[in-house]
Amino acid sequence: MYQTIRSIAEQCSQPKGGVDEEAALHLRPYIESFLDSTWLENELNQYKNWASKNSDPVLQRNFLHRPLGFNMLAASIWVARDWEAIHKEDPSFKLPIGARRLLNIACSLAVLEYHAGQFLDQNAREHLRQRLRATDQVWGVIHELQTFAYFVRKGAEVQPHFLKKQALRR
Repeated sequence: MYQTIRSIAEQCSQPKGGVDEEAALHLRPYIESFLDSTWLENELNQYKNWASKNSDPVLQRNFLHRPLGFNMLAASIWVARDWEAIHKEDPSFKLPIGARRLLNIACSLAVLEYHAGQFLDQNAREHLRQRLRATDQVWGVIHELQTFAYFVRKGAEVQPHFLKKQALRR
């Protein structure tokens, strides 16, 4: 874990923890590192092609407007990248709502790695990667990450059992 991400995780672990929008410049690449880069670039290209015919940047930035069945995480990464490109030219351009959502998710992921890094072995990382990519599971794992971070901020010791792939019971 890089020192900048460690500092962000420490901030996000505090009872009133949070970060400013500039942290998105570090957290977007951080969360991308948990994903397969080939998968992500493919998703972003599909999204860009779809959006050019079916959406508007305002809808994308503020509502994560995307086609049915499209991964929300990929859409929020697109928004964060879009913000970064504009922010370089115009630092007054504020972080849009869609990128703020990514910021919260990435903060929760950093809190998880900071407090429970020993559980993030290769198998756990692969399981997390699969769930973040799966449209039908991404919201569940986001909820688990944010719940983990919430209880850490409340001072609880939390075990991230959601990192272990469970066998389906019938």
